[in-house]
Amino acid sequence: KKVQGKTRLVKLGLFSMLANSLVIRPDNPDARGKEISASVYFQRDPRISFFSFIWKTLLQGIKYTVGLTPEKQAEIDNQIAKFEQMKRDRELRREARRKRQLKK
Repeated sequence: KKVQGKTRLVKLGLFSMLANSLVIRPDNPDARGKEISASVYFQRDPRISFFSFIWKTLLQGIKYTVGLTPEKQAEIDNQIAKFEQMKRDRELRREARRKRQLKK
């Protein structure tokens, strides 16, 4: 990612991991020309706008057809949780290291 005022790119680890996980299905349409379709069910909250309902319904179908099935979503969520836990652990180790260095 290009940051204004900097000459170098900033690494976006989490976003890179997500982008690598979400690969568009190469088999849509398949070899016979049949397109992948998705059955979409989304219950509309009457307090929310109609356009929000349409957008959420479309997004649900798009996510399925590009390969983001519920199983894939669960896998991605697990990877994100592992990544976040690694970040927390690293911060704890850094803090412990700083405290040890201050004692010296």
